[in-house]
Amino acid sequence: MSKRFKTLTEELEDLEAADPKVRAAARKLDAVTRSIIERGEKEMEMHKTQKKEKSMPTKHHQKSQKEILADKGYISASEVAQKVGRSLQTVYSWIDEKRIEAVRIDTHWYVKMTSLVSYYREQDPKAVELLGLKDA
Repeated sequence: MSKRFKTLTEELEDLEAADPKVRAAARKLDAVTRSIIERGEKEMEMHKTQKKEKSMPTKHHQKSQKEILADKGYISASEVAQKVGRSLQTVYSWIDEKRIEAVRIDTHWYVKMTSLVSYYREQDPKAVELLGLKDA
């Protein structure tokens, strides 16, 4: 309880000997004050609880763009370069020449895996197996 609340209680005790109307008004004021203080304390507790819940990690995180694209069968251009043993610049040239299907998000390119597999099948069907490429 706050000092202000204790002061009001003490004032109520001083008014006990006073006029009954004043005493009744003082009791109402005391009850209202108690209610306001309790409500404020409850709200502060709720606020603290909500703040803690917000800072706790959630079970369900939102997927990143990369995760969403991976679910749709896309991989980054750098991953393509690593998988097929070519330079990133070569992969970019395939994208520019429309040999493989890709989407650009900000400064990053993502290649459709099925498009990459199709491109390699056209070049050399055995390369698909050797590189471990699979249709997504």
